[in-house]
Amino acid sequence: MDADISAAREAGADLVFVFMSWGTEFSTEPSELQYEIADNLISSGADVIIGGHCRVPQPMEMRTVQRDDGTERSGFVCYSLGNLISCQNDEYTDISALVNIQLTKDTDTGEVWISDVSYKPIYMADLYDYGINDYGWHYRMVDLHAALDSYENGTPWEFITDEVYYDMAAGLEALHEFYGAELDYAYEGGN
Repeated sequence: MDADISAAREAGADLVFVFMSWGTEFSTEPSELQYEIADNLISSGADVIIGGHCRVPQPMEMRTVQRDDGTERSGFVCYSLGNLISCQNDEYTDISALVNIQLTKDTDTGEVWISDVSYKPIYMADLYDYGINDYGWHYRMVDLHAALDSYENGTPWEFITDEVYYDMAAGLEALHEFYGAELDYAYEGGN
């Protein structure tokens, strides 16, 4: 991995993104090995690490590490975005997020940095879980805020029953616990 990061830098990459399949399936907390690998990748030059495999959300953070030469280096780590476009029946496998990373480049110095991070909460609706099987579709990824807003405004999307709504509301609350409400693109005090 270190050689790949070095090769990307040598090829002229302004920033290096690394996508990891790591962690313990269904664990909502990163393992010590994930932290160790993230620290090594950041120290080696990775700027952004996006993880998956766990099938459930895990936190995201800007992480700073101390390199062997005593200097510090930071990188953004999303340990797991969850299932994204798949549905399972285990806890938290129906929630995820689309992460938005804003990059800024100083055209005078060439310096590039992460200037903002936010996410859009999503929900994987599995209609069969609710005994609904007459819509012509089984699974659908939905914008969690838009779906909840439709229900709360009295014009729920056709498939949103009370039970679906309550599950989606609980999903949004869980995503805020995993990723932080302040990073939610629709958070009133945030981005």
